[in-house]
Amino acid sequence: MIIKKLRFTNKRKIILATIVLLALALGIVGFTLWKNQSIHLATETTSKEPSSQSNFTSGGKREVVPSTNNEGIITDTGGNTSSIPPSGDWSSSASGAITVYSPAKNSLLSTGQILSGISTLDRVSFRIIDSVSGVIAQGSLGVVGNKFSGNFSFDTTAKEGRLDIFTVNADGVESNVIEIPVRF
Repeated sequence: MIIKKLRFTNKRKIILATIVLLALALGIVGFTLWKNQSIHLATETTSKEPSSQSNFTSGGKREVVPSTNNEGIITDTGGNTSSIPPSGDWSSSASGAITVYSPAKNSLLSTGQILSGISTLDRVSFRIIDSVSGVIAQGSLGVVGNKFSGNFSFDTTAKEGRLDIFTVNADGVESNVIEIPVRF
């Protein structure tokens, strides 16, 4: 049996060196991503509310988690709105029972802005969730002449979050949920 000796030509040396460097670079990138994720997961909050999830997913009916530790409010203005944005900016529940005119998805949400829309129901509930503290405001608004509105007032250090608009049935189950991603 004859064993041939491997000869490392310059071309093979270059290919081998490239593979080693690529594997090293991928290892460093993977470690950095893992380390950054660990740091992000360890972020502490000063809120007394449950922490929000890092990924905001839509869903169907959910049990309401009552809380009295609000860090913000929406003042009910009885369905009064000064303007209605273009219908392309609206968000509606799957059933059509609630349509939110404002705020629009991925818009900048701040104190003083208005939550407005229409509903075929008597009341709509809301919840503001930020990516740092979790729930920072929640409550409900009356529907007057099929319209609802309120002024936001809240404090957050987060850069992003979500506004949920929904109804709560007699059993305390949420339905007609609209989830609007927002920036702060």
